[in-house]
Amino acid sequence: MKSRSIASVKAVHRALVHFFYPTYCLHCDGNVAAGHHLLCFDCFSLIEWIDPKKRCRDCFGPKEGGKCLTCKKEPQQFGPHRSLFEPIGPLLPLKKELRRAKRGEPFASLIAYTLSKTDWPLPDVIVPLTDPEVLGRSPSFLIGEGLEKILKIPCIPASEKIEDKTVLFLVEQITCRETFAEKREEVECYFPEEVYSIALFDER
Repeated sequence: MKSRSIASVKAVHRALVHFFYPTYCLHCDGNVAAGHHLLCFDCFSLIEWIDPKKRCRDCFGPKEGGKCLTCKKEPQQFGPHRSLFEPIGPLLPLKKELRRAKRGEPFASLIAYTLSKTDWPLPDVIVPLTDPEVLGRSPSFLIGEGLEKILKIPCIPASEKIEDKTVLFLVEQITCRETFAEKREEVECYFPEEVYSIALFDER
C-alpha cells in the first residue's frame, strides 16, 4: 500500500512538472531539446534582438535619423537604457508563459546576457517596476528575482534603501515613453547615484 501511495505521489509530481514546465515548444508545439526549454531551436532562432543603433539615442524608441520623431518635437531622455525585444513571433507565447506560470528565470538569463554586452557597471541593487494593479508579484518582480539569483545582487522595491546606490531599474514592458519616464523618475526621487534601465519588451 505504501509503495502504491509513493507511486501515486510521483505520478502527480510528473503531471505538475509537465504542466508548469511543458516538454514542447510553446510557439510551434514541436519537440524541444530538453524539458526545461521553452522553445525549439528553429523558433528560438527566429527571435530578433533590438539593435540599439536603430533606436533613438534619447528615449530608445524606433527612430528615423539620430532621434525618433517624437523626441525631435519634444525630447525625452531616459538615461542609460536598453530594450531587448519587440513582443512578436515566438516571444508572444513566452510572454504569456511568464504571466501564467510565473517563471522569471528564463527571461532573467536574457537580461544578464544583455548586461554582459554593455559597458555599464554592475548595479548595487535591482529595482523592478511595481504594478499596483497586479495581485502578488508583478512580471517585472519575477524577472528581478531571477536576476537576483544569477547576479547575487539584491532585488528590492524602490525606497530610501537605494539612496547613493547604482540601480538597475527593471521593466517587463514599455508601451508608452511618458509612462516609463514617470516610473523612472519615481525611482530617481530616492536619490540613487545612477539609474540604468532595461525593458524586456518594447511595444512602441
